Amino acid sequence: MKRKIVVLVSNDLSFDRRVEKTCALWFDSGWEVELVGVKKRHSQPIHRPYNTKRLSTFFSKGAGFYVVLQIRLFFLLLFKKTNVVWSNDLDTLLPAHLICAMRGIELIYDSHEWYTEAEGLTGRPFIKGIWKRVEKFCLPGLQRCLTVNESIAKIYRGLYQVDMHVVRNVPTRWKNDSSVKIPLNSGPKIILQGAYIDPDRGGEELVQAMQYLPEITLYVIGSGRAIPSMRAMASSNVIFMDRLPYQELMSITARCDLGLSLDKPKHENYRLSLPNKLFDYWQAGIPVLASPMVEVERTLQQHEAGQILRDWEPKAMAEQIQSILNSPQYETWKNNAALAGSKEVWENEVKVIQTWIKELSC
Repeated sequence: MKRKIVVLVSNDLSFDRRVEKTCALWFDSGWEVELVGVKKRHSQPIHRPYNTKRLSTFFSKGAGFYVVLQIRLFFLLLFKKTNVVWSNDLDTLLPAHLICAMRGIELIYDSHEWYTEAEGLTGRPFIKGIWKRVEKFCLPGLQRCLTVNESIAKIYRGLYQVDMHVVRNVPTRWKNDSSVKIPLNSGPKIILQGAYIDPDRGGEELVQAMQYLPEITLYVIGSGRAIPSMRAMASSNVIFMDRLPYQELMSITARCDLGLSLDKPKHENYRLSLPNKLFDYWQAGIPVLASPMVEVERTLQQHEAGQILRDWEPKAMAEQIQSILNSPQYETWKNNAALAGSKEVWENEVKVIQTWIKELSC
């Protein structure tokens, strides 16, 4: 019989590329895979070569959502036949930890961020305290855990003395599909993509900056809590699109001239993040303008494929965007972006997961 892994997330499964890549890795290695998430009001049908399941949680957000999610995941795992549970992020870890300890099942934990320092917990000490207690209860003693960059891994190692591995959220090797035809404006084009374009991620300032760049079109592709305010202040050269399938998103990205990643260092989780959009832009062969975060700045300096943002003030941001597009170094940045994109791929990143698959297949 095939060995089985159950993969847990707190989203609706549709747009989590890291989880999709992880599931594909196990499935292609001959494992039976079941991906479990939540059912949202606007969830679309999902088609994967492995099993998927969406749980109803009655609440869409807030304390009610998380309490119901923990209960539903606990009872699902209590009766589920599986050899391994893969928990993505702290909001799925508690039920996975309890059941795996009770039943002697292997547990793998993948922390996509420094969860307790996320923007949504800033200024909410009581809620943050609950998640910190969950983390302190679950993480010590974990044998297989990983996160998205070295800065966050170092913190977890120091806090809980765990052997935290790093698997960055880089994309799979992408090939441009010329059959994907999405009409775009003529002239210079820049892009901000993201599944969670939320406050303090530079979106509002970027939209305001576009009034100083009338000859340039900005494409904002994705969703998030900042989108309504961005729409309200946008000029006519800003085009919004909802989340798109990856191939369509990358087709648009490859026809733009500059990619943007503008998170502000107001939250420790943002300050230490390494957004996957950075690597998507390079896969598409375009340079980036990125905010001065620890991991972002280190990675950008390594590849010399763009510039670090100097100022979030809209006019200053506009001037830097224009300067990049007009710079005699632009072609060098563009060539370096393509070179970085050829190296920074999932296939080169996942050796530790491949090792675990071999160990657990025995």
